[in-house]
Amino acid sequence: VALLSLLFLYILIPGNIEKNQNTNEIRELATEKARLESELSNLQNLEQNSYCSGGQLVVPTGQENSFLPPNNEATLAQNLEKSVVLVLVFSSGDEGMGLGSGFFISPSQVVTNGHVISEKKVRPEAVFVLNKHIGIQEVRIDTFDFDNDFAGDFAVLSLAENIGQALPLANINDPSQSKLSSVFAAGFPGNVIESDAEFRKLMETEEFSMPDLVITDGTISSHQNVFGEASAFVHTALISQGNSGGPLVNTCGQVMGVNTFTLSDDGSVRNFSLTALELMKHLRKNGLSPRLAPKECN
Repeated sequence: VALLSLLFLYILIPGNIEKNQNTNEIRELATEKARLESELSNLQNLEQNSYCSGGQLVVPTGQENSFLPPNNEATLAQNLEKSVVLVLVFSSGDEGMGLGSGFFISPSQVVTNGHVISEKKVRPEAVFVLNKHIGIQEVRIDTFDFDNDFAGDFAVLSLAENIGQALPLANINDPSQSKLSSVFAAGFPGNVIESDAEFRKLMETEEFSMPDLVITDGTISSHQNVFGEASAFVHTALISQGNSGGPLVNTCGQVMGVNTFTLSDDGSVRNFSLTALELMKHLRKNGLSPRLAPKECN
């Protein structure tokens, strides 16, 4: 890009173009100028639309619009439909099948909660992720962190193909400044999707079907170091069992946190989301570099 820019500037300097050049030479220079402008534009788009994941440069194909923040709630919902997945976990013994939510952090990697995969540190027999855009895909467990506390509760799952649309992690400098920010929780709460005919079809037949993604809205109420262990947002976007591992996003579609648990007492329910800062710690500890939003959401 730098070399092309210098050459482009060199061509534009009037002193470098002789005044007695004939029309054909001027036409050739104009054609070369247009070619360089086009090539420079393509390189700039490539630079802006690419990102690093696991030390590799990832260039999505046909997903350029996914890098732009949504301009309305309908676009945000469409982006979440492509990025958020239902996680199905099959274990031996009494555990049977479990479910949760997750989301793409790269075209081939999904983040969810560690407790969605296993609460007993026993690797399940099989894990699948699915949504309307990728179908159903078996995944490999790349990282796993859950110790029945709130110090860490994440897992990274890998697909065999680059088919997912990644959500960017929000660029959070000071979580305490996020209070009253508008947020959306996306996932597959069991008490909602159990009445979805598509979910019942998925469970009862061998034919693929997909329950509708559940999106709730709310605001961030506070930022806490939960029980002195982990950075978390308390928010009012309704979540329940099955939302675990799903994203809490801002109006720009950036991941503010990972919905992890709820606490209830005296008839009130508090919703907790481990912040994107906590997720970044887990990813960096395991040598992963997800797509990070270039600036804070306005």
